[in-house]
Amino acid sequence: MRGIKNIFKLIIMLLLNTFSYGFKINDLNFNEKISRGESQTKEFILTNNDINSKIYRILIEGDEDVKVMPNILTIDYLSSKKIKIKVDANKSKGDYSYFLVIKEIEKQLKEQGVGINKIVKIKQSYQIIE
Repeated sequence: MRGIKNIFKLIIMLLLNTFSYGFKINDLNFNEKISRGESQTKEFILTNNDINSKIYRILIEGDEDVKVMPNILTIDYLSSKKIKIKVDANKSKGDYSYFLVIKEIEKQLKEQGVGINKIVKIKQSYQIIE
């Protein structure tokens, strides 16, 4: 009986974890080697695990040579969309990092209660080689 309770608690925790973030990204690392003077693009898939459609704003912090397309996504419930991250290797040889920032935007203001916008920062890295 005790084992069944523990399994039940584990399942509840996993479900709450999935719905608390409301989204999933297929890969957490850019982690590419790029020749100096060239560009590299990588595609990521963002999935909305929430039961409502969501609007996400995608930003890059910490590196002007990294761009994300598109910057704003509307994803229906239980659907996915692609984002592309492009790095221009205009710097000297070395290791660099930046943050991929995903912000959930409230669709409408709530008359009662408080709406919480989730913000997730994922540290990314890349290497420029000669």
